[in-house]
Amino acid sequence: MFNVKVSLLYFLLIALCVVSIVVIVGEKKEEAVAQAERNLQRMPHIFEVHKELRESRLRDFAHRLGTSELRTRLRVLRKFRKQFIEVDRYICSSETGVKCDMTNTVFSAERARIAEEEFGATTFKAFTDKLLVEVGKYRRGWSDADQATFRTATMERLRECFGRGSTQCDWSFTYSALQEVLPKLRAEVERVGEEGRSPDLVLVFDGHGVGIANADNDGWSYRREYMDLVGRLRSFQNNERKGVRPVYYDLRTFAETGETEYLSAMVPITADDDETFVGAILVAEAITQKLVDSEKKIFDTEVTYIMDDKALASTVEQDSYRFLLASAKVNNRLKRHLVSSEKWLGVSIPYYTLGAKAPKTADGSPEAVPTFVNGVAYGSRYQTLRVGLAVHRANWVGAFSTLQTYVPMFGGILFLIGVILFWMLIRNHTRPFEEIDRGIHEVINGNFDYEFPFNYNEELPSVMAQSLNLMNAVLLGKPLPEDEDETGGVWEGAAIVSSPANAAPGVSGGLIIEMEPDGSDAPPDLMREPAETYYKRLYGSYRQSRSETGNPDDVITYVRFVEQLVKSERELKGRLECKHVRFMVNQRDGNVVLTPIPVA
Repeated sequence: MFNVKVSLLYFLLIALCVVSIVVIVGEKKEEAVAQAERNLQRMPHIFEVHKELRESRLRDFAHRLGTSELRTRLRVLRKFRKQFIEVDRYICSSETGVKCDMTNTVFSAERARIAEEEFGATTFKAFTDKLLVEVGKYRRGWSDADQATFRTATMERLRECFGRGSTQCDWSFTYSALQEVLPKLRAEVERVGEEGRSPDLVLVFDGHGVGIANADNDGWSYRREYMDLVGRLRSFQNNERKGVRPVYYDLRTFAETGETEYLSAMVPITADDDETFVGAILVAEAITQKLVDSEKKIFDTEVTYIMDDKALASTVEQDSYRFLLASAKVNNRLKRHLVSSEKWLGVSIPYYTLGAKAPKTADGSPEAVPTFVNGVAYGSRYQTLRVGLAVHRANWVGAFSTLQTYVPMFGGILFLIGVILFWMLIRNHTRPFEEIDRGIHEVINGNFDYEFPFNYNEELPSVMAQSLNLMNAVLLGKPLPEDEDETGGVWEGAAIVSSPANAAPGVSGGLIIEMEPDGSDAPPDLMREPAETYYKRLYGSYRQSRSETGNPDDVITYVRFVEQLVKSERELKGRLECKHVRFMVNQRDGNVVLTPIPVA
């Protein structure tokens, strides 16, 4: 029954600890979720800064490109546009007899020969001289040999382009300038720590909005599908006050790049003198896996770009970002808001809020009407773009969930181990008492010669067994044997003397007991003191007195002390003719003596 009670108490203790830990872990888990939500609520502000930095980077890249020698070539081409058209008219006139198909850009050696012979010394030379002077402003330290090489290459390029038509001159000179300027500019970007952030797409348009060069496509020229886009920037440029360089941000797809969405920035190219609109530069960054992977490192969260209800790019698997797609369908889609699923916590952010719902066309798509604000224009398609930033719940509460799972298991294991150890310890503790109990039944059954073993590891059963042997001897009137001391020698026992001076030298290690009482009255409560308390108190006083008199206080054990007192009490009761004898500890002549007090 004792084992069951101890086990039940231990179980209640373990259960209380487990419940307390689970409750505390649950509270910490809720705090972690709340902290994750607070961090996500700050993410829109961080992303806003990141978006502005991206726009600034694209705008600055376009401005640097638009103010390079590329601008010089576009400006010179614009000044010679009418002369180039006159060259085309002459080549295709009845005077030359050349049949011209303006839609066919296949090179014609005949056209190239006529253009060079008739206009090489006039238009070609004038264009080359002007271009040489303008480009020379960007190429410091240009030697005569370098200029001669440039002049020869320019004349040859004019011959080549007029072999197809003057419009090819725009492409040829613009594309070649891009190939010279763009690598240097991208290298500068990488040197200042923006590696991998140079634009994915670079397009050049003339003043009429005709696409004349794609930095990554040598066959892309004279494209007209972006004329409206450039036309809006041109109108924006003309309406702005002097000295302001507008920029037009838009979200677009391009026929030559498929369905990939691009975050683009377009800036005008103007003449130096009167800021005449001579063309435009469009640079764009693709919303691809490369983009979201880089932003994942920046925000330390999973990133998903969403257009309407479609994910453009994401750092998580499709099944995991479905809850982000649903966030684009709510009524407050123009606002940022927290979203969550069983495994994820996230925030849905509109990429750019224009302040009102974008106007729709008849088919439901956003109208291509930009919003103009202080030199900056935003395309309406921005209102269909969202960014989802999400963190896996396990990143915040995974450790707490694991604790909630394993703490009860650990508690159960600890309980089982503890019960086993308790039962083993209790078993080892109770075994001596079981043996003593068996010995008591032996005596009860008449085996008066039974001697209780007392060589146990614990003191309490050993003392109890010796006390039972002593009790048995006293009750039966058997002599008490002299025990061996702890060193293996014979302990002298008690010396009963009339005074301490009569004690023999050989009994200095034993008890000195006076034969006659000293006449002191016995304390009234002496016999009312329990025997165990009396013997222990007397033993303690005896050892303390020996220590005070300079004698060793460990010459006799408690059990032997009691045995000798019992023997002396039995002998003195006969001599003093009393029913009981008690002793008092006294110090005399440097010895510790026990003085008997007879009790009637």
